[in-house]
Amino acid sequence: MNCILFHDICLSMITSKELAKIAGVSPSTVSRVMNDSPRISEERKAQIRKLAIEHGFMLNSQAQSLKTKKTGTIAILMPKYFSDLCTNIFFTYLYDIISNELDRYDYDIMVIYSQNKTKMSPLVRMIQIQKADGYLILRPNLTKNEVKTLDQYNIPYAAIFMQNILQPLKNTFFINTEQGGYLAGQYFGRKKFDTLIFLGLEGNSVDNGPRLKGFTKGIAETNNKQNISIFSGKMSIDGGYKAIKENAHLISNNSGIYAYNDMMALGAINALTEIGFKIPSEVEILGTDDVPLATAFRPALSTIHAPIHDLAKEACKTLINTIENGWTSSVVKEYTPSLVLRDTTKNI
Repeated sequence: MNCILFHDICLSMITSKELAKIAGVSPSTVSRVMNDSPRISEERKAQIRKLAIEHGFMLNSQAQSLKTKKTGTIAILMPKYFSDLCTNIFFTYLYDIISNELDRYDYDIMVIYSQNKTKMSPLVRMIQIQKADGYLILRPNLTKNEVKTLDQYNIPYAAIFMQNILQPLKNTFFINTEQGGYLAGQYFGRKKFDTLIFLGLEGNSVDNGPRLKGFTKGIAETNNKQNISIFSGKMSIDGGYKAIKENAHLISNNSGIYAYNDMMALGAINALTEIGFKIPSEVEILGTDDVPLATAFRPALSTIHAPIHDLAKEACKTLINTIENGWTSSVVKEYTPSLVLRDTTKNI
C-alpha cells in the first residue's frame, strides 16, 4: 500500500484486491459494496466502507485518465471524527447518498480525512498532486489561504454544511441549524418543564453554537425564562448515553432534552430508560437530522428533520456540472429544517 502523508492528512492508495484481503472478502464483494449492491447486507457494507476509509481505498482510474486527462475520481474531504461509519450513523447515511449519486455519473470516490477536527491545513498540497477531478468538502473550517488556493487552481468543488468558515465559498450547500434549534426551542418553550437540557458536543465545539443560539432564542420568544442546562458528550450513541448517565442527578421527571443529533438522542433514550425515566411522560426528547434509524428505533424519535438527501444530491450535481463545464456559475443554497414529532414527545 502506498501512503502519502501530508502533515495531518493521510492519503492512502490501495487496490480493490488489497482491500478485499484486509476485509476478508472477495474483490467482487468489494465492487458490489462500492456500487451499493442490494446483494450485500447493510451491516457488511458498513464494515467494508469503514475499512475503505481507514485505508484510503481508491478505485483505479488510469484507463479513463489516459483518454480524458482526468482521474474519474472525486475526493471527499472530511474531519477524522467522521471516519467511523459504524458509530457515526449520520455520516453513513450521508456517504450512502453521495456514493449512490456519484455512481450515477460514473465517478469513483477517494476519501481523505484530517486528524484535526478544525482544519485541513495540507489542502494546498493535496491539490498539487492532482489526484482528483473535484472535491466534496464536508465541514472543515478552511483558512483564507486554502480558499484562495482553491480559487487560484480553479479547482471544482462543492462544500457541504460549511457554516463556520472565515469567508464564503462559491459552491456551498448548508442547513440552517440555528433555525433547527429555534424550532426545538419554540416547541419546548411552550411547555412547563422543570428542567430544560441541551445535549451538545464535548469541548469548545463551534458546532454547538448555532443550535444552542436558536434553541435559546426559541425558548425566550415563548416568554419562558427558564435556564438551560448543558450536557456534553461525543457525537455518537455512546456519547449521548454517557452524558445522561453522568448527569442523571440533574434530570427531573418533568424534563425536555434537545440533542445535537439523532445519535446522541438515541443514546440518551437508552440511558434514561435504564435509569427508570418514562419517555415521553416524564422526559421528552428531540434529536436533530432525522436519519433512517430515528424511525426504526423504539420509541420512534421526534427530531428536527434536515433535508440531507436533497442537499447532498444537489451538491453532487453541482460539482459534476462544474467539473464538466467549468466555473460558469456558482451556487450557495440554504436548506430549512422542520419539526417532526413522533413517540419521544407529547402532543401539546
